[in-house]
Amino acid sequence: MQAPLIVYNHTEYKDLPSELYTKEKYRLQVELLKMQEWMIKEKKK
Repeated sequence: MQAPLIVYNHTEYKDLPSELYTKEKYRLQVELLKMQEWMIKEKKK
C-alpha cells in the first residue's frame, strides 16, 4: 500500500471560524472547477 501523496494537518483547521471556513471552501471549489474545465479543454486525464 502506498503512502498518501498529501498529509493533512486537521488541527490547523479545527478552530477556523465558520465564516472564514465557508469563504475558503468557496475559493477552493472555484479553483477546482477551473482545473476541471482546463482538463476537459486540454483533454487531460
